[in-house]
Amino acid sequence: MSTVAAPSSHGRRDPALEATVDEPGGDELAVAVEKFAFMGFWISHVPWGRCAEFWALVDRSLRPGGRVLFGDDAHRTEHELIHGEASTTIQRRLRDGTPHREVTVPHTPEGLEQELTRLGWSIRVHRTGGPFYRGIGTRAAERRQPWWRRACRKPRRSGPAPRGDRPRLSRSAPA
Repeated sequence: MSTVAAPSSHGRRDPALEATVDEPGGDELAVAVEKFAFMGFWISHVPWGRCAEFWALVDRSLRPGGRVLFGDDAHRTEHELIHGEASTTIQRRLRDGTPHREVTVPHTPEGLEQELTRLGWSIRVHRTGGPFYRGIGTRAAERRQPWWRRACRKPRRSGPAPRGDRPRLSRSAPA
């Protein structure tokens, strides 16, 4: 299965927005080659054993310089822990009372940031309140310059300055 992330405004496919990633199970997953990836309450559902594979997929979906933002939580109630606090498998009940099991990894901001660094990412993970945390960053190799270097860089001009912005030279007669 190969799909297009977004058609162009002229009804033609834009190859820059089309990519297919082969998943280990033989399925293909279409991903957009984007500047930005957002994951809401998803990181905690990636098992430890597939963490590197998941972040490799995120890596393939981003353009050079692309950034990542995610928000998640580490909330697991005591009655959900069917194999103890260290287990990543919990059991929750649907509204109708039917039990189901799911993977929920109880990340800490510090531990998740260390794991992402080990995988080649420069993502700062911060606790936001309660069990919630957020992370934002990019690939470690593409880490942005410090703000003061960006601020001190001379702006690039694509052509001559507009007439009103040109410096005026005044010649005064020698005294």
